[in-house]
Amino acid sequence: MSFRAWLSACAVLPSLAAFGVVHPAEASCSDSPAAGVDWTQCRKSNLTLRGYDLSGSEVILIDMSRSDLRETDLSGADMRRGDLFRTNLSGATLRNTDLTQVQGYRARFADADLTGAILAKSEFSRADFSNANLSNADLSKSELGRTRFRGATLAGVSFVFSNIARADMQNLALLNADLSGAFTFRTRIEGADLSASTGLEQHQLDIACGDAGTIIPATLTRPTAWPYLED
Repeated sequence: MSFRAWLSACAVLPSLAAFGVVHPAEASCSDSPAAGVDWTQCRKSNLTLRGYDLSGSEVILIDMSRSDLRETDLSGADMRRGDLFRTNLSGATLRNTDLTQVQGYRARFADADLTGAILAKSEFSRADFSNANLSNADLSKSELGRTRFRGATLAGVSFVFSNIARADMQNLALLNADLSGAFTFRTRIEGADLSASTGLEQHQLDIACGDAGTIIPATLTRPTAWPYLED
């Protein structure tokens, strides 16, 4: 089974309504942006909401695609199954935010604080997490192909069964990061310190792209030749 087919199978969840977490009748899409606002299932695409306090908000199934959310406080917000396609969240605060099953293709999280955030089973292909703090974040079973992590803090991150093919993790320290079952085809790990990561197996290392500066776990063997890095 391909990674995409496997991920699709794993991503099937009961509807949110079955758990009583979707309340369209209670949401008011005309409410002004504020902490704790309920914008469940609202359309807020192509808007400028830079610097607003939306902490603790209920924004399940929201469409915020292509919006400007730079420096916005979304800490503790419930953003499950939202649309963040090409949304700019650079410098935003998303501490302990729930971003499960979010569509975030090419979203920008540069310099954002995602400490303890849940980004599981989400689509973040080609997203930009440069210099973001992802300490103890959950990115398990997510699509992270060609995602940029340059300068990011990845201590304690879960990449369990995620697709990190061709993701850029150069020169990073993956302290206690869990790579169990991650798909690492052509993952950029030049200069990266993987010595304190967990779950990494030899076959994952063999298909990644490292160099002489890559530090590997003591239980694994350095490849005799790293794979050729294609565009």
